[in-house]
Amino acid sequence: MIRRGPSRLLPIMPTPTTPPDLVRAAAAGDPAAWDRLLTAWLPVVIGWCRRLGGPDMDAEDLAHDTFLKVFDRLGQLRDPVAFPAWLYQATRDTIRKRRARSARWGRVLALLPRPAPLRPHLPDPHAGTLMLRLLQELPDAQREVVVLCVVEERTREEAAVLLDVPVGTVKSRMRLGMTRLRTLAEEVGLITELEEVVAWRR
Repeated sequence: MIRRGPSRLLPIMPTPTTPPDLVRAAAAGDPAAWDRLLTAWLPVVIGWCRRLGGPDMDAEDLAHDTFLKVFDRLGQLRDPVAFPAWLYQATRDTIRKRRARSARWGRVLALLPRPAPLRPHLPDPHAGTLMLRLLQELPDAQREVVVLCVVEERTREEAAVLLDVPVGTVKSRMRLGMTRLRTLAEEVGLITELEEVVAWRR
């Protein structure tokens, strides 16, 4: 087998050892077990996302979405030994859905009129429409945080209570959501308008 240098291929992470008892504990809600699973598998999933998603997709964002799904559904896994394969399938499903959503986004954009330029420092009726269009392209968890913290002007602590998640999770989803929003806005030439909308709510 010919091994190429790291300049030619992304480094491949070894498959972590995952005892069935660890998977069961994580599925039962043990935070320490979940942290061990996440720490062990996150580099692997990011690698899968880079390879399966290609250069046009954000591998870390995809991995984040995958683990949100895994966290919600781990209790449905009947055979803990099958966790690696199950995780791989979850990663593939996340990438497939993101690719389909990106395709829909492109088709929708072709039909939407461009908003009129916003007047500096003044609210514009197109601003709310812009925010709603962009928000629909976010994963549910990120969209919830952006809506609560940006649109509704709640604090991160208030959002954490409403969503029943740690404040750190709110901050992480907020960062990912706003990064994704800015990426989408840049793709359609509306980054200035988005920054104006966000600025009004700071």
